[in-house]
Amino acid sequence: MISPQAIAIKAERVYDRAITAWLEADTTFFPYRMKCDLSLPESQSELIQQVELLRNESKEARGFGYSITWEEKAKRQ
Repeated sequence: MISPQAIAIKAERVYDRAITAWLEADTTFFPYRMKCDLSLPESQSELIQQVELLRNESKEARGFGYSITWEEKAKRQ
């Protein structure tokens, strides 16, 4: 699972391309989808902690930053 710090690092890597696309009105660049590791931790408590950290640093909580598309999955655990 990706952390907010890893998201910031990946965002810094594409910042120049994003500014250029915005200035040139390139509609194919936005919305930018960031690829990340979607594997989940084995521990339920660690999973809950990481999801809450992602949510607390996201645009829906802070008003700016990254957006997350949430999707519920049925698991045995």
